[in-house]
This record gives sequence, C-alpha cells and structure tokens, in this order.
Amino acid sequence: MKERCFQEFFKKSPIAYSCHRAIFDNEGIPYDYEYLLLNEAFEDLLKIQGTDLINKTFYQVFPEGWEGEEQWKELVQNAVVDYTSAQFDIYRESIQKWIRVLVFPLCYELIGCIYHDVTTEYALNKETQKLEMELFRNNRSLLELTKKLEKKNRILNDLAIKDELTGLYNRHFLDQWIEKEMSRADRDHQPLSMIIFDLDHFKRVNDVWGHPVGDEVLKETANLANSLICDPDFLVRLGGEEFVIIMPGSSIQRALAVAETIRQTLEKYKYPIIGHLTASFGVAERMELESYYSWYKRSDKAMYRAKEGGRNRVYRSEDQDRLLNAPVNIKWKAEWESGNHMIDEQHRELVESANSLLYLFLAESEKGKIMPAVDKVLDRIIKHFQDEEQILVETGYPDYENHAEIHKTLLDKVFQFKKSYQAGDLKLAELFSFIVNDLIIGHIQNADTEFFPYTQNTQTKALELNNASY
Repeated sequence: MKERCFQEFFKKSPIAYSCHRAIFDNEGIPYDYEYLLLNEAFEDLLKIQGTDLINKTFYQVFPEGWEGEEQWKELVQNAVVDYTSAQFDIYRESIQKWIRVLVFPLCYELIGCIYHDVTTEYALNKETQKLEMELFRNNRSLLELTKKLEKKNRILNDLAIKDELTGLYNRHFLDQWIEKEMSRADRDHQPLSMIIFDLDHFKRVNDVWGHPVGDEVLKETANLANSLICDPDFLVRLGGEEFVIIMPGSSIQRALAVAETIRQTLEKYKYPIIGHLTASFGVAERMELESYYSWYKRSDKAMYRAKEGGRNRVYRSEDQDRLLNAPVNIKWKAEWESGNHMIDEQHRELVESANSLLYLFLAESEKGKIMPAVDKVLDRIIKHFQDEEQILVETGYPDYENHAEIHKTLLDKVFQFKKSYQAGDLKLAELFSFIVNDLIIGHIQNADTEFFPYTQNTQTKALELNNASY
C-alpha cells in the first residue's frame, strides 16, 4: 500500500522530479547519466516525452551536448562523489523558461533532481532581459572557451600524473588516488590487493648496454604487464625498475594468479638486444582499515623475500591470513635495543603490554575487562610516543617530522579501530592484531629501527666523554 502511494505521489506530484544513475570512467569520475524515473510534471515542464528518455543516457538523448552541461556535471559529481546537494538555474532556450534544478544524492551512484519554473523571478523589464540574454550568449561562448581550456588542462594533468618514459601512471597519481580506493573498499567491504614487482639484475642491463637500452626494456615491460591486467586494475611505475599494480575488488588469490601470469610472460619474453629478463613479485591483500603504509610495507617485504628466495618468484605477504600475527608470548630481541635507556625501557614495557593483551584474548576475557586494558595500553603508547619524539629532537634525528607523522597516523588508526570494535563492526582479534602487530611490534621493527643508528651513536659519544673525564 505504502509503495503504491509513493508511486502515485511521484507520478502525479505537481512538482517535477527525475532520478538518474551516474556512469563512471576507469578513474571513478562520472561522465554520463542514465534516466531511470521521471514524472508527468517533468514532461509538462520541460516539454519532453518520458518514453524518449527512460533507460537512455544524456549523451544518447543529447549527442551534441545539452544546455547547462558543465554546471550539471559539476553538481552531479558533487552529489555522487562528495554526497552533497546543490542547485543552479539554467535558461532552457528550447522552451523559453528559466529552470531551477536541485541535485541531491540518493545512494552511491543514484541521484535525484527537483525542477522548478523560476521564469517569473527573471521577469524584469525588457532592457534588462535583453542584457541577460546577451550575457547568457556570452556565457555560452565562455563555456566553449572553458572546454578548450579544460582540454589543455587535461593534457597538463596527464603530464603530471603519467610517467614520461612508459606512459604509465606515476607515484604522484598513486598518492592522489590510493586513499579514495581504500575508503571505497572499506565503505563497500570489498577486497583490495597490491602487486609490487621489480626487474631482476636490471642494473646489469644499464651497465652493459647503456641507459637507452635500459629505457626500452622498461617500456617493453610496462607494455607487457599492462596488457595482462584489466579494468579496474591499474599499473604504476614507482620509479627505476619497480612497478606496482593496484587491484580494486580483487582478493589475494586473484592477485597471485595475475602476478604469476606476468612473471611467466616476462620470463619467456625475449627482449630486443638483451634477451631474457625476469622479475620478482610481492603480493598482499589489504586488511580492512589497514593504512597504506602498512599494506605497502607488507607487499614490499614479500617482494624482497622473493628476491632473497632466488628471484623470478611470486611471494605473498606472510601474515596475510593471520588475524593475530604474534606468538603466544613475545620475547624481547637484542636487535630492538636502540641505545637509549628511556626508549628501550618503554619499549620493553610495551612488549609486556602486548603480552598482556594476548593473554586476555586467549583467555577469552569479558569485554568489561578488555576495554580498560586496551585504554591503559593506549595511554602508555601515547606517553611513549611523546617521550620518543622529544628524544629524537634532542639527538638531531633528521627524519623526526616523518617519524612523528607515523605516530599520528598509527594513533588515528587505532582509535578508529577501537570505535569500530565498540560499535560491533570489528572483531576483537582484528583490534588486538593492529595494536600488537602494527602499533607496538611492527612499529619497533620497522619505523623505530630507522633512528637506532642515531640514538646508539649518541650513547657511544656519551660513554666516550664519560671515560675521558676519568
């Protein structure tokens, strides 16, 4: 009954309505729009028969473009991409009316529109109307100039986001788009995988045959790999002989299959002049809410394991299938010694905190006991990060700002994990996994070890000064 009422309301409402579906290009930008629904008031207002529009796209109905096209595209993109509503007025020369269009998002790719005849608002004296029409025509000319400018801007944009040698997307493009891809994967609960591959012994190519030949090898490699992937996957040249493939909607199994296909193809291919060449591959599927830094590090680590394993191999991330990638009891390792007493003492305390969390998890403790323990550990981590940053400033660590940003990113992510767990959207194992593997152990092993040479050197100098005083 309710559904029929809504249908009749939509159909017979004196206000003009329409509903559309946005159609996206490979980069996630809407470029065309399909008519799904419209009512009688829409037909009466715009003097268009619904049968000529339903299930057709704008460019099918208006192959040469339509009035207000640029404004329409901008507002629809806001509605679809940014989920914001907006309105604009347009003069429809074909019906001699000013129409006010309100565009608003419905869900992901669907948008709704409401139309009002606002001609009376523009009913000024004849001289003013003449000026407005002249302005309208001038605007049309301006739009044509704008289209030409946009075309040139697209060319400039391509130069900014494309690798000059291979024509592939570059690191700048990846930095622009990866957060959007990750947000979309989290929102839609879809898999997102990464393949990193690096040509084996490529330095030898440049040393023996020269950089021009090396450049041709890189271009051939890019063409071969690009021919073996399909939309929406995209290939990026990170720099040198290293490439990455981002695979929206693909699981680790599909990513491994694609990586193996590319590996075999490169192995069999005979490059002009140099002959055969191989590559090593690392593959990782992103975990939900995982940071790009962590995901990339896992892929990169797998690729280097492939190198160490003999090259010309495909390796997957070791912890891909583990929700809690840690032993029952984590033991302190000598290589975690930074040389700074305060940092090492706090690191040892954090490792013990990780063990405490593991115990709570394995003991299947009640939620009432878990969250206070988590909060206590997070307070300790925050305090440690503050102390560590102060020590790095005092020791003159040159990459201090980047390290502080890593701290901020990790804290933002863990509180997002905590919120998701409390809302019932995240498993306890996933929360503990991030705290133990990423926030504590992973951070010590990966990011903290970068500054150890500086803190150890500072400690050595202090001992030398102390000995000299005796």
